[in-house]
Amino acid sequence: MVTGMESVSKVERVKPEATAKPENIYGKIIGELQNPQKLEYELRKVLQENPKLLDQYNKALESGNHVQTALVRGKIMEKVVENVSNSHFDNVKTQAPVISEKGNKHVTDITGDAKDRITFSGHRNDQVIGGEKVSVELKAGGQNYLERELRGHGREQASAHEGKSVILVTKDFKDLPIHKQNDLRSINREQNTTIIAGLPRVSVIDNCISKSLSNQK
Repeated sequence: MVTGMESVSKVERVKPEATAKPENIYGKIIGELQNPQKLEYELRKVLQENPKLLDQYNKALESGNHVQTALVRGKIMEKVVENVSNSHFDNVKTQAPVISEKGNKHVTDITGDAKDRITFSGHRNDQVIGGEKVSVELKAGGQNYLERELRGHGREQASAHEGKSVILVTKDFKDLPIHKQNDLRSINREQNTTIIAGLPRVSVIDNCISKSLSNQK
């Protein structure tokens, strides 16, 4: 026979159900680009609409200038990310002029106001609610290029971000030694900037650009 006190005791010992974690919407948006077919489709649209970017990319590639190629590749991926993010943001703008904490003029690759709650990582501060501004910088280069940018120019750009600050980089970031990854995340976290290694690798992007062009012929 179970007494009333025993019933209460048993109820108290029942663990409450775990609260579901917020959906990482932004991660899912960008994650779609890991599918080569999806990436090729988005690249094809961007390159058809922006022939000058394609010309700049080809010239940079032919010159062998890795930094210039990374810059143009970043511009192309900026357009791709803008297109796939549009349904989750209002008032989307690209190349918005801003002033950094050092007083230097920069532009932010993508800004917009979140339509709903968006999370960016497991960190408790990496969330925005509907109506909050998000500023995104894109870096699409190899590991050495990314390290230089995230320690220098990219960090300076992020200091001018309005609202939630994000630097979206290629997965080549994961090729850096773990201690360097942690250090780069930490020094950018000091100014409330989150690094997300969500873009496909440089080799994948370049291959998909080549395939998307071949499919147009």
